[in-house]
Amino acid sequence: MRLIVVGARGFVGSALVAEARSRGLDVTPASAEDAAQGDAGAAIVYASGIASGAASAPELAFRRHVVDAARWAATPHRRFFYISSTRVYDGAPATTEETVLALQPADADTYVASKIAGEALVLGISPRTHVLRLSNVAGPSLRSGLFLSDVLRQAASTGEVALRSGLDSAKDYLDVRDVAAWTLDAVVGGAPRVLNLAAGRNLTHSALLDALASCTPLRVRVAQGAPSIVVPPIDITRLHAAYPRTPRDPLAELPGYFAAFATAR
Repeated sequence: MRLIVVGARGFVGSALVAEARSRGLDVTPASAEDAAQGDAGAAIVYASGIASGAASAPELAFRRHVVDAARWAATPHRRFFYISSTRVYDGAPATTEETVLALQPADADTYVASKIAGEALVLGISPRTHVLRLSNVAGPSLRSGLFLSDVLRQAASTGEVALRSGLDSAKDYLDVRDVAAWTLDAVVGGAPRVLNLAAGRNLTHSALLDALASCTPLRVRVAQGAPSIVVPPIDITRLHAAYPRTPRDPLAELPGYFAAFATAR
């Protein structure tokens, strides 16, 4: 099977390209801005997006997650995979793939709103479209402004980490290599139309910082009145029924993540 990876230079996209090549697939890297050129015999994975900067660049977020995704979904393909996020469950009553998503436009988070819109559009464009909802992707993402990368960057730069949410805050983390492996499992073996990719368990800020403190001297400051933000556990029943796999433990991988940031510094 030929594979076209849109967003191949990004954190997730580059991991997908590496995993696909390790499996002997014919991979064509592409960018969201490119002229969309599909192939009736190819699988297209649309992994282009903007996360931490979505709020400050809403037009770009909607262009990447909706407009450009739709252009690529409208090209010939064998299967089309849209990389979304488990954050679409914000405010929803459950985290299963069948859950009806909740969105209040006046209060909507730009990233969440654009991902929900992107999902709806690509699923409507092609009956061969699949949506993969990723939890918080962990790894040495040096350019990312998301929480874990920000913590690692602070630790490598100054040895001090400033938190804006409480130590008991918790969310689901999945190593980028597991994201790539599960995505390619779905590409090669077929997949439900909507599938959560997650570890299925939350890690607290406290657990992450304790693991990080074993790598480097660390001082932690928590902002006064910092809220406790605990994300509901992501349901992975469908994932493990389709592709049984034990994902990496982000706590065990944390020294490797930190080493990448320390070396870059």
